[in-house]
Amino acid sequence: FGNVYFQSNEPWQLIKTDAHSAGKVVRNCLQIVKALAVLFEPAMPATASAAWDQVGMDAGLDGASYDEATAEIAVGQPIPTPAMLFAKIEDKTIQEMEEILEKRVSEATKKKHVTFEEFSELDIRIGTIVSAEPIKKSKKLLRLLVDLGETRDRQIVAGIAETHNPDDLAGRQVVVLANMQPAKLFGVESRGMILAGDSDGAILLMPEREVPAGTAVA
Repeated sequence: FGNVYFQSNEPWQLIKTDAHSAGKVVRNCLQIVKALAVLFEPAMPATASAAWDQVGMDAGLDGASYDEATAEIAVGQPIPTPAMLFAKIEDKTIQEMEEILEKRVSEATKKKHVTFEEFSELDIRIGTIVSAEPIKKSKKLLRLLVDLGETRDRQIVAGIAETHNPDDLAGRQVVVLANMQPAKLFGVESRGMILAGDSDGAILLMPEREVPAGTAVA
């Protein structure tokens, strides 16, 4: 609405023939910016605060009530030199982002569909980490003992050492593929796989609330 109002009234042209009306248009636009700053403060506090400052408000935005959104800006209130609130995204950057997105979509579509029967063969459970420690000569791996509701805790090797401190993991619940083929990594046998997301490092999956160790995921 504000952009349409500004563009349709063309104050940069209007000032040549009617300076008073051009001033009213600019004032109305400042009122719109002020109102938007109040309304967007909960979602975008830093940007909203910057916009608030740029319409010359002395009091901080964090203490402003919603009534301030419609309160008129005082006549004669000085307006500081404006600055861009958002950096312009260059066409080259947009193209690079689109290429990354296309690559991810392409990789996702290459994976085959699985049947319910194939999925049901996976033994996925919620486990509770009992202990965690580094593995010698490895920067990426941790040796975990995980309670899966069995008579003995499972030893599982997880590649999360670069993103997780072993001292912080005890008691944390994770999602485990329990019937993963056993394998030895750096001489340590792993009898399961910790499931995690991958976004600039491992992101451990966890249940919405704490559940008994060994709870099945279906």
